[in-house]
Amino acid sequence: MKRMTWVVAMLAAIVGAFLLGRYTASAPDKVSGAASPVAAAEAASEADERLRQADARVADASDRAVMPAASSVAPADDAGANTSRAPGDDMQASGGPRPLLEEDLKRLDRAETMMGADGGTTSDLLDLAKNEEQDNDARRLEQLLVLALRRHGDGYTQLRLSPPHCTRSVCMLRGIGADGATLNPRSDWQRLSGAIMSEPWFREVFDDMRGFVSHDGGEAIYITLYVRCEPGTCRHGSR
Repeated sequence: MKRMTWVVAMLAAIVGAFLLGRYTASAPDKVSGAASPVAAAEAASEADERLRQADARVADASDRAVMPAASSVAPADDAGANTSRAPGDDMQASGGPRPLLEEDLKRLDRAETMMGADGGTTSDLLDLAKNEEQDNDARRLEQLLVLALRRHGDGYTQLRLSPPHCTRSVCMLRGIGADGATLNPRSDWQRLSGAIMSEPWFREVFDDMRGFVSHDGGEAIYITLYVRCEPGTCRHGSR
């Protein structure tokens, strides 16, 4: 009888151990809160959507951070928006140089003839300034010169200037200053040109300058040629 009781007890212990093992094997799923396949798919979909939204925010921020290409920059109008006006249309700084008058053009043409009369390099540069085609960078340089004129031009109210014109080899500016014989500071193109040449970008794109000054009717006639150089090869640029 005792033997039968012991056998029954042993069988009960084995069955109990088996059931306990089954319960223990399934317990981690319950403890860890493992999701059903449907719930797991929904969670993955939500995670993907959050990643897409984050990517979109990063892309949008990157677009706003990108600066416009220099060739697309135009002086801002009074509302602060860029315009498509040609270089020089908005060249005048507040209280700065004025546009040329119609009667100035013949005087400037006469000065050009005098400037190139000796032939040589100066005559060649004048010819390039008038006849050479523009490359992709010419408009960018015109805009840089316009912005420099606006930045440094305050106070030069008795100076009249042409818009900058650039070709593949040279940029040209022409001007007339009132009372040139007395070097009126409000019409001193040579001083203003020196300020433009001190711009940090200038020596990276120009490595020579040719200037001409004459006097006509009590005014100074200015013609200035800035000679371009290939970036990285300019004599005074950074190496």
